[in-house]
Amino acid sequence: MNRFTFHRAPLARQPLVILGVIFLSLIASPAFGQSVEEKPPQDQQQPSIKIGTNLVIVPVIVTDRYGNFVTGLQRGDFALREEGSPQKIEDFSSTEAPFHVALLIDSSRSTQNKLDKIRKAALTFIKQLLPNDRVMVVSFDEKVRFVSGFTNNHAELERAIKSLKSSYLTSLYDAIHLTINEKMSRIPGRKAIVVLTDGVDTASKQATFESVIDLVASQGIITYAIQYETRNDGGPVMKPMFIPGISNSFAPRSSANWQEPAPQKPKPKPETKGEAKPPVSESEEAPPSSSLGSAPSTRVNSQQQQPIRDRYLIAADFLRTLAAQSGALHLRAENIENTSYAFHIIANELHNQYTLTYISTNEQRDGNYRAIAVRVKNPELVVRARRRYLAPKGEPSETEQNKKPNSEPER
Repeated sequence: MNRFTFHRAPLARQPLVILGVIFLSLIASPAFGQSVEEKPPQDQQQPSIKIGTNLVIVPVIVTDRYGNFVTGLQRGDFALREEGSPQKIEDFSSTEAPFHVALLIDSSRSTQNKLDKIRKAALTFIKQLLPNDRVMVVSFDEKVRFVSGFTNNHAELERAIKSLKSSYLTSLYDAIHLTINEKMSRIPGRKAIVVLTDGVDTASKQATFESVIDLVASQGIITYAIQYETRNDGGPVMKPMFIPGISNSFAPRSSANWQEPAPQKPKPKPETKGEAKPPVSESEEAPPSSSLGSAPSTRVNSQQQQPIRDRYLIAADFLRTLAAQSGALHLRAENIENTSYAFHIIANELHNQYTLTYISTNEQRDGNYRAIAVRVKNPELVVRARRRYLAPKGEPSETEQNKKPNSEPER
């Protein structure tokens, strides 16, 4: 017994001594000290590219001539110009990068008899997204409600969607305005908005037709619009444009093709003016004084010439322009059942989308629109991307002015 206790004591001490020596040697070694010192420089270098500069985000879809998505492209396969001037692509996200998706659902009176089918279509869309994609559910009627935060928990999203209830009016413009400004503008990475609505705004107080279009143009968030028909519920029949098939959605010069049907659509009498897409927010339902938050516009059709336009034509103009401004699609469905197919098209696009980011060489903060052109090396491929963006206006903030010189040497 004594021998046993005698041998046990050295065995207990010996590992402690060895462990102590190893720990002290690790602290004293250069490698141990370097791992602690290398982290701060990395954290400091990341924002130096983005602060104090005009950062432009360009979502891009690439297909072959038959409409099949082309994946596997690298940064060097793309060329980008702004107003004809070449731009350096500072950041590149491939098709595998996750998304933050805001799903905006119209819950106004027009959805009263359709809400069950809307819920089903929305749930199907969420299931088609990738596991790392995060979704936020937003409903809008006379109020805008953030029903859930961004999450990839499908059970939580299902509860949010099943809790939707119909109300009365429609604050579509406010819903997009608040979603971007309060929930999405500060989120890094790839972002998308999907709006399911008939497009008729009757209650917005903080945003207008024009202000929302300008906001989307300045933020670079790709914004898809699914417009379902409600006119037939209580008015004369208006034949809708059917949802295009996937192959037809990406024909050569597709960004023009899915925006050009506008001139063919004005068959009703009210559409007599020459402009195909007049952004006339005041003619929705109220007099010009109802467009809160915007100064008197100098655009041709925003004052004086105020023909009474059909609200459904205004809705189609808005959603078409909204999608075109961000490089997305405007899909129209004759009924709610067709919206499931529209969601399928959008989910496919999100899975096969590139994101290019560049710092504009034009440092003027003039608040003007600037044209963007994206090309790929292979001339056989078809590219669809946002075609312009709204430059910032006014002097940069003190934070931008202080940090801007630090970023210039790295260019």
